[in-house]
Amino acid sequence: MEKTIPFLIPILLCFGCSVQENLQYGHTEQPSSDNSSSLDRTEYAGISLRFNVGIMAFDQSLQWDSLLASTTSSFFSEALSPRRDKLALAYQTTDSLKVCLITFDPIKLTAINSMGKKAFSVAFAWNTDDSTLYFNYYGLKQIGERSYTRNLGSYYLNANSMQLHYLKFSNGSVIEGYLPQGLLVTSYGDATYLINLRTGRPSHVLRSPNSPTFSPDGKWLFYFEDRTFLNEYGEEVKIPELYLTDFRGTHRKRIVDYAYRPQHPVWSPDSRTIALDVQSQKWSNIRDLAFYDVDTGLLSVQSSTKQVNVPSSTEPHYSPDGRFLFYYVTVGDLFVYPYWQEIDAVVEDLRFGSTQVINRGSLPGNPTGGFVRWFDDNNVALSATGWLTVFNVARGTQTTFKDYPLYIRQTN
Repeated sequence: MEKTIPFLIPILLCFGCSVQENLQYGHTEQPSSDNSSSLDRTEYAGISLRFNVGIMAFDQSLQWDSLLASTTSSFFSEALSPRRDKLALAYQTTDSLKVCLITFDPIKLTAINSMGKKAFSVAFAWNTDDSTLYFNYYGLKQIGERSYTRNLGSYYLNANSMQLHYLKFSNGSVIEGYLPQGLLVTSYGDATYLINLRTGRPSHVLRSPNSPTFSPDGKWLFYFEDRTFLNEYGEEVKIPELYLTDFRGTHRKRIVDYAYRPQHPVWSPDSRTIALDVQSQKWSNIRDLAFYDVDTGLLSVQSSTKQVNVPSSTEPHYSPDGRFLFYYVTVGDLFVYPYWQEIDAVVEDLRFGSTQVINRGSLPGNPTGGFVRWFDDNNVALSATGWLTVFNVARGTQTTFKDYPLYIRQTN
């Protein structure tokens, strides 16, 4: 199975290290909308990666920062634990790829392991109670004109005692995730394996055409499968359809067909709903927000007043507690070119069905050109060219950083 190795160098090159005159790490503003809060500014502490400097710990309210580790490259991979109090991080030095564990309150970095220059990246997986971290180093293997990932060493760490152990896979798989059933999800070639952690051997093999995405409770998975048509010129056209099955790959069913051209499905934290964007059945150039209910088997589509980021869509993002959903909405006259420049960032409260616009129009640069990340149940971050802005949906405040925060926590 081919893997796309994430390079963050182009993003991080855009992120400067300059600071505001009276606030060392970012400036906080009230939103410009009429319902803006009059609360004091929100302070943050956390971890950031500064280009050509290293991994930093910072605290806005106490006005301090410290260097946790120096790096020679801006490449890294990371995994926040399910309880969000530990951060596994891999970073590059001159001669190796290092893995460390960062804990909070107080912030502390502990070196775990390192691998030589053959290692290209690291894959992480946390178990559900934060007690064990699984990871492996992997590199690339060239076969003909194609590149494949290959396992260079797998380990598991007891995050309480900090004891490291070697984990043997019989087929050299690359770690993809962990299931609450005590199974490790790995991939090798065109297959996905569910590894029994007691034996190190596969207990089940999924031979899906595309990588499956497991629900948080580990009971279900969805995946895409292409449906092939002949167009008016006699050429084959492949249009994706979305399928749902149990975690062993049985009892599969198609849940969204080709007419909706499903994209970017994501599980809700309670594993009961799949949010995605679909082709509008009313507008040819519009994509709508949709929800599939696993219990009822029903697909509901938001009205055409809530189009998702026209014309190139981005996936919706649930808050960790599942209460809020972030997505983009186009505004203005959709017949006026170029309509995609008018994009609002919206957070919907799924409990009450209300929405709030956390950012009207674009951030500096294109907000859809970076990433969206929920740091906790209330703080969602958007990146744009040279910036990262954190919106606190409960307090109605926003803070813009010129650093690149890997993790933040609210301090007041």
